[in-house]
Amino acid sequence: HFLQVITGKLSIFGRLKTMPRKPFFMKLPQSKVDELTDFINKNDSAAGGDIRVSIRGRVILASIRGMSVKQIMAKFGFKERTIWYWRSAYEKYGIEGLKSKPRLKK
Repeated sequence: HFLQVITGKLSIFGRLKTMPRKPFFMKLPQSKVDELTDFINKNDSAAGGDIRVSIRGRVILASIRGMSVKQIMAKFGFKERTIWYWRSAYEKYGIEGLKSKPRLKK
């Protein structure tokens, strides 16, 4: 299916259906959960850190605790694509994947 390979979606009778994704729930060893919790606490605005990074960590922690993507979307107000992006970044790079990247100044 050419359309499926290119877009990740399968066309059935003119309707696009999203291919099933793996569950959002993540299972990590307690040491990794503790490391993530420490990272969140160090990046809270009260600690002088980057609140955006702290929130990304909280999204991952929510998934570890069993919240669905829809529940996380409702709680934090992010789009599904953003939540999946952060999950993927965390799976690939760990905590480094949640950190803000330098932006070009105009």
